[in-house]
Amino acid sequence: MTEACPSNGKRLRLIVVDDYVDTAKSMSMLLRLEGFDVDSYQNGKDVVRALESTRPDAVLLDIAMPEMTGYEVAEWMRKQPHLADVPVIAVTGLGMATDRERSKACGFADHLVKPVDPRALFEVIKRSCTHSNGQSSHSAQQFADNRRIVNEIEVVNCRTDSSSR
Repeated sequence: MTEACPSNGKRLRLIVVDDYVDTAKSMSMLLRLEGFDVDSYQNGKDVVRALESTRPDAVLLDIAMPEMTGYEVAEWMRKQPHLADVPVIAVTGLGMATDRERSKACGFADHLVKPVDPRALFEVIKRSCTHSNGQSSHSAQQFADNRRIVNEIEVVNCRTDSSSR
């Protein structure tokens, strides 16, 4: 069993965000069975509203969602003083190298591709929550540097797309 209760005895509080209701429900159920406190949301806008007044131990976030993508949610979180060091873990169907680079640049602590092996999920949560004990895994400078890299990738991709027409 994963250490859902760290040495301070407090159960870790996670937020799951996925636009597919069944995915959000099944992942939340799995995490609850493992001993975590879990809230779930089906879109980025709803989780942003919730995060304005709460601070979870980690956020498990789909990337490809309508209204507000996981990338946008992660970038927003990194700009909030009370959320800047909360680990954000991508749990997504997007698994290309560029997807992983972009998630890192947007402030994700890790990137898992669906379907996710539960053991791998628990290990990533444990590792991410351990690293976030008062220490940001993504400093403001790292975030800015990573954001510049993503912008450069997007510019190159735009040039490639327009030259192939």
